[in-house]
Amino acid sequence: MEGTEFVIAVDTVNNVERTTLSLIDGKVQLTNPQGALLLTNGQQGIVDVGQAPVLNPAGFIANNVLQWAFYYPAVLDLRDLPLAPDEQKILSESLAAYRAGDLLAALAGYPAGRQLGSDAERVYYAALLLSVGQIEQTQDALAALPPADPSERLRRLATALRQLIAAVKREPNPATLNPQLATEFLAASYYEQSRALGDVSLRVALELAWRAAIDSREFGFAWERVAELEFSFGRINRALDALNKSLALAPRNAQALALKGFLLAAQNKIREGIDWFNQAIAVDPALGNAWLGRGLCRIRRGDAVGGREDLLVAAALEPQRAALRSYLGKAYSNEGDTRRAAKELQLAMDLDPKDPTAWLYSALLNEQNNRINEGIRNLEKSKELNENRSVYRSKLLLDQDRAVRSANLARLYADADLGDVAVREAGRGVAADYANYSAHVFLANSYEVERRANLSNLRFEAASFSEYLLANLLGPANGWLLAQPVTQLEYSQLFERDRVGLIANTEYFGRGAWHHSSAQYGTWNGSSYSLEAEYRAEPGERVNQDLEIRQLE
Repeated sequence: MEGTEFVIAVDTVNNVERTTLSLIDGKVQLTNPQGALLLTNGQQGIVDVGQAPVLNPAGFIANNVLQWAFYYPAVLDLRDLPLAPDEQKILSESLAAYRAGDLLAALAGYPAGRQLGSDAERVYYAALLLSVGQIEQTQDALAALPPADPSERLRRLATALRQLIAAVKREPNPATLNPQLATEFLAASYYEQSRALGDVSLRVALELAWRAAIDSREFGFAWERVAELEFSFGRINRALDALNKSLALAPRNAQALALKGFLLAAQNKIREGIDWFNQAIAVDPALGNAWLGRGLCRIRRGDAVGGREDLLVAAALEPQRAALRSYLGKAYSNEGDTRRAAKELQLAMDLDPKDPTAWLYSALLNEQNNRINEGIRNLEKSKELNENRSVYRSKLLLDQDRAVRSANLARLYADADLGDVAVREAGRGVAADYANYSAHVFLANSYEVERRANLSNLRFEAASFSEYLLANLLGPANGWLLAQPVTQLEYSQLFERDRVGLIANTEYFGRGAWHHSSAQYGTWNGSSYSLEAEYRAEPGERVNQDLEIRQLE
């Protein structure tokens, strides 16, 4: 085995024991006395007893193989569940943990070896199994329910759980009835979001989540769902209001604790965000989002190594999530580890070819390595895939993403000496989202390149300075934003951190011209500064055409 991530399963097929190894990343030599098989990324090997290993030509879908690694949110409202009084007494410890939001404790508190007392208890037990990704056991428990229920309540609850499974596995919707119970509305919210029909799906999902929360105001999981969808629209205050209600009802909901960390980080309250991520990890150490959030916050505070280690844990806990691989690759890139960065970004592309994040970070990595043409191709691919993020981002936020990709693409075009194309692409970024400061930065840089090409032509000067001014007015407190010579802006706000920086650039031309520019800048606790200097000397080609500029800002 070499650097492997794999899933191995043993089951019985036609009364013959079969071992299946699905390789996510690395190399594995699969051998037995009958033969050997070398597997690499994305391949699956099958071994029946007494037979040589064979390669499954169809391969495998990581999301279907790695169901145990998925986070299945709780959707069952206990108020919808008709448990008998004696069942409530026996299950009191588990039910209390469930109401508090602690799904792992709820499953651990379920009496060991207990025979299911009723169909209502069977539904509850299936919901607990689903919360830890035990899909087959969940489906077996639900399949044992009677085909007909006089009140239809248990059938509706079972269908809601099946609908959640279908949302994760991208299967057809098993629900044929209009929702009536809070449980049904919440499950329908997740399924609607999984349809990924842009703003339509997100808005309908939010409406369904609100309906669940209003119909059952003590349902903490419903309020957490409202909060995360409000966050998808960038409405942080509304998200915080809903989330605070959720945490008051279910204070040990790990996903809600992690979401509180993200919301605080979005308000630049990094230290407080880390505290909430720590609480989420303490409740559920296997929650990838909590490790992701803490890792990003640690990087933001300057702990690049510790943050990258947290991102590595997140990717290991949920190896099927391409986004986690993308963030890990970006973290390696920030540390200058190009080989590992490229490996993780490629793995992210393989896991989810339609996610634009890995393509964006790969473009930035290629630019750092002076592979401009590859960077342009990757960034154009990222722009093409941008709408695929509509499953969790509203149209407004997608416009911001598009603006960022256009802005970065403008810089790459400028590096390829395509100045006119760079200006047009940067203009598209500004048009897509006028309030996006990074788009204004790149448009200013594009104008600046054109201005410096011919100092006697002043038509780009006002435009360049105007765009720099807009970028500083719209942007956060960042020293690199204040310093005009710092043009290597990368779109990754979650990776920004307090720091000081120095950049200097000196050029000499064969005609005897000199150009030097430098800047010393920094950001600390929300405040930024920049000190810039520039010197330019042009000998000219005739009398009185010489030029000398000294500038300090």
